[in-house]
Amino acid sequence: MTYAAFGATAWAATPQAAVPATDDLPLRRYDMKKSINLWAFPYPEKMTLRQCLQLAKNAGFGGIELNYDLESDLSPKSSTGQFHEIRRTAEEIGIQISGVCSFLFWPYPLTSNDPAERARGMELAGLMTQAAHDLGTARRIGRPSSRNSTRADTMVI
Repeated sequence: MTYAAFGATAWAATPQAAVPATDDLPLRRYDMKKSINLWAFPYPEKMTLRQCLQLAKNAGFGGIELNYDLESDLSPKSSTGQFHEIRRTAEEIGIQISGVCSFLFWPYPLTSNDPAERARGMELAGLMTQAAHDLGTARRIGRPSSRNSTRADTMVI
């Protein structure tokens, strides 16, 4: 017998009187926002970053995750001033930057056996963390061992 099956069996065996009715429980409200990833938009091929932010807001999203790469407005080529401008644009539109994510840990995994790949991954992680700070979010999303991973090991920092 597995532990999961044992746990479910034990719960099912609990007398109904021991489980309080949901009407007796206090109602809790949580401040939650829906967020969408920038990869859901045809950026930068068909839309500007401003257009993506506006469309996300118009569609009812309270936040957007921006994607850090090597070539776009969100890359090591961008300056703190440019990230602050993106942050101001998001604030003007009224959408929160809910996080910064990246595919860059696929080519530069933090768990690589190659010291040069691992060092570049560490460098990009630092730059991405600074970008997240400049954009006004504390969340950075990535997979430290993406290329060699066989399981979901996504980290949120």
